[in-house]
Amino acid sequence: MIDKVVLTTSGGVYAGGIEYIGNQYYFLMPDTDTTCTVYLKAKTTSDVSLTGCLIYDKSRGSANFEMGGTAIGSCKAGDTVMVRATAAEGFTYGPDDVIITRADGGTLTSGTDVNAGNFVPVYEDKGSGAVLTGWIFKMPQGGVNVEINFKQSEANAIELYVSDDTGAVLTGNGYVSVQYGGNNFTDISGDFGKVPYGSAVTVSLTDLGKSLYNLTKVTVDGVTCENRVNFFGFYMPNTTAKITVVLTAKTPEPTSFKLYSSYELPAGFSLPERFSAPAKLLRT
Repeated sequence: MIDKVVLTTSGGVYAGGIEYIGNQYYFLMPDTDTTCTVYLKAKTTSDVSLTGCLIYDKSRGSANFEMGGTAIGSCKAGDTVMVRATAAEGFTYGPDDVIITRADGGTLTSGTDVNAGNFVPVYEDKGSGAVLTGWIFKMPQGGVNVEINFKQSEANAIELYVSDDTGAVLTGNGYVSVQYGGNNFTDISGDFGKVPYGSAVTVSLTDLGKSLYNLTKVTVDGVTCENRVNFFGFYMPNTTAKITVVLTAKTPEPTSFKLYSSYELPAGFSLPERFSAPAKLLRT
């Protein structure tokens, strides 16, 4: 904040006076060269606003500041703050894809100790292993600007193997459907395209498959996928996804029928010869 403003001319301190109006200083310009000296004083408050401090491409992901798992819009200097980043489908980021700049122009560096002025990557268990979810750091006096670089994900292939519960190979019969990002393939397809890392992939039965089988189990690289009743789902790993699908044949429903006996025809009525029943089946 500005503590005071002093004007000097060749004759010494300017005696014309300075007015402070609406957070600004005003003076009448002397008729000689003038030096304006502004004295600054550090703010005593430790409150830091976080509004507008995050910089990233919103079409590639999202981010926010957190403390204790709660989103925040301000904090105090010295607080340990997390920047939580979430990449959109088809995009990702790494531990070094962030630049945290102090208000005084300095830059925080990656490290392992927030008390030493480092920012530290945060990994959380998402069921399939530790996943990078952001960074923590000690908030400097005056605040920071945080720039996150969401990058295009590396895309990888899918390999699909389908069998029944006896081990008989069923791949290539069109029983199984694989879907991701608006794309839909069946197990007849030899090429499932390249799937971006982190994309949601679903495995389900086609109409033909539903008429003959139940979808029993789906694994990716040996890990069982989550059963969502009508389909199994997983997130694309950063390597080729080897999908194994096990189907169980449906038990055929028995066909029912009714048995009728022949009977004596009314007097004067006869059937054509080809429809006539053997005499031994007629009642007398």
